[in-house]
Amino acid sequence: MTPIEKRLIVFAQWVISELREHLGSDLDGGDAQDKLEELGLLVRVPVDAPCGEYCHCAEYDDEFPTECLRLVDGVKP
Repeated sequence: MTPIEKRLIVFAQWVISELREHLGSDLDGGDAQDKLEELGLLVRVPVDAPCGEYCHCAEYDDEFPTECLRLVDGVKP
């Protein structure tokens, strides 16, 4: 099992635990993002311009330079 796979399993276990703890209510996106960053599955990358046509960082922060949150290699679909 690769290190990425191990961290994905830890994240999946965290998601299951959070959903069970809160009785199936919605999972908080900010908490999930924090957990992904903590596990090194999501990283902040400095950018000086939009990443492309569908740039999420430009949607949340229209001033550049800014930081783009990106999944690490091995996690991207």
